[in-house]
Amino acid sequence: MEIIFYYNTKQWLSGAIMGLFNALRVIPSLAILVLILPLMGTGFAPALVALTLLAVPPILINSFLGFRNVDPHIIEAANGMGMGARMLMRKIEFPLATPLILSGIKTAAVEVVASATLAAFIGGGGLGTFIINGLSLYNFSLLLVGAIPVAILAMTSELILSSIEKMTTRYQRIS
Repeated sequence: MEIIFYYNTKQWLSGAIMGLFNALRVIPSLAILVLILPLMGTGFAPALVALTLLAVPPILINSFLGFRNVDPHIIEAANGMGMGARMLMRKIEFPLATPLILSGIKTAAVEVVASATLAAFIGGGGLGTFIINGLSLYNFSLLLVGAIPVAILAMTSELILSSIEKMTTRYQRIS
């Protein structure tokens, strides 16, 4: 009876936490930056905190799904072979969850690179300053000075992290 209660409590709590982080994903990047503004002021530090907050939900959600989707029969077989909790995590659960964890990291990286331009609104600087100044001055060449490198950075991070994901999980894919 006690084990069932613990399991149901754990399931309810993890569902509530994942619901909270899924709700955080729908908040626009600019809104998070504006919410941080009264708490921390302007500059690089509030922009860093806001971008970190933007990166957490996709990584956490994908990590949770990666570990939750490990087949219980595999875990039961590993327990039957005498694997302890640490060895089970290191040898079975983490390698099987790796593709989804890497996918969350890739999603977070692309989101942060694309959203970093908005940090210029709160004094965070960066390439977003060129974009904002180009928009306000109707100077599209200045806008492109900021927009093109950001697009290249986002695509490059996507390609690099995709190749890392493929190299890391090459033995888990079906040919």
